[in-house]
Amino acid sequence: MNYKRNFIVKIIISAAIVCLFLSLLPACKDMVSKSKNPEPGNNSITTDTDSSIVGNIELGFCKKVIALNKIAFTLDSYYGLNILDLENINEPVIISSVRAPQPNDLFIIESTAYISDYIKGIMIIDIVDYKNPVAVSSISSPNQTFSIYCTDSYLFVTTQYTYFEKKFSNFVIYDISDKANPVQISYLDKLPWINDVFVDRSYAYLAFDDSADDTTGLIIIDISEINNPVLKGRFDTDGFAMNLNVKEDIVFLADDQKGLKVIDVKDKEKPVLAGSITLENHTGDIALDGDFVYAADGYNGVKKISIKNINAPEISGSINTLGFARNLYISGKYLYIADGNFLTISEKL
Repeated sequence: MNYKRNFIVKIIISAAIVCLFLSLLPACKDMVSKSKNPEPGNNSITTDTDSSIVGNIELGFCKKVIALNKIAFTLDSYYGLNILDLENINEPVIISSVRAPQPNDLFIIESTAYISDYIKGIMIIDIVDYKNPVAVSSISSPNQTFSIYCTDSYLFVTTQYTYFEKKFSNFVIYDISDKANPVQISYLDKLPWINDVFVDRSYAYLAFDDSADDTTGLIIIDISEINNPVLKGRFDTDGFAMNLNVKEDIVFLADDQKGLKVIDVKDKEKPVLAGSITLENHTGDIALDGDFVYAADGYNGVKKISIKNINAPEISGSINTLGFARNLYISGKYLYIADGNFLTISEKL
């Protein structure tokens, strides 16, 4: 008799557990769905981070950030360009957006935003009124546009394409003195796959990855004659060259799992390695701040590196972030971090 009673009790308990599980299943599915493709605008995220972090907002997938005059611009894989009000640094607020289907890069100069997009090419946007951005013009390309850099008069674009299973890039220069009618003026073709471009005075510096011969590193192009760019020098690294920054003939290169490379480019034809440091994860971007470099280090957050001695860079601090630190921008006393599904804002260390 006791056996039957216990058996019935077990059946009732099991049935109750199954019912409870089924009632919670829709909510669980909804949570998973939101984590995969979150709605932008949630700035009440709580997690274990450093006390230096002062603000954040959840986005789709934040690839790049630029901050100017209490306004932040983020490039989002899901939603394109987001413009955010930073009046309250603790709670950034999206005030407008520009849809871009497959955005790759973003550059802001004066009152104009330039967006590189796989499908739409280059989108040129007037941002005089942050709340009402307006399309000015666009540049189509037969290849996929990737990294961009702007000066007052010129737009430097790298495009990517595959030919007989080999990856190549073109380096293209446009005259943008009339933003409504940009004009291509020169280019270099069949370069290795280019991941980033930085222009300093009369030279363009490109972070490249060449799958044809399994090499990666730095390419230098002489643009002193803007109508006739000339390949000047090259330096190979042992990682995966992703992004770079330049200061006074020194290139700081984010070399993925091989960390930070410091390259002396005084002799443009023969660059030499001045120093290096390996970090814990994937070094994806570099932001310069005086005698220090901030390096985006993936899931290990951000590392602050002293470059007082460029021959021996050393870590002087770190910031634990919300997600995957991918891209950095420094403005005033704050460090802005494109951090996976978040824009994270930290005080500088």
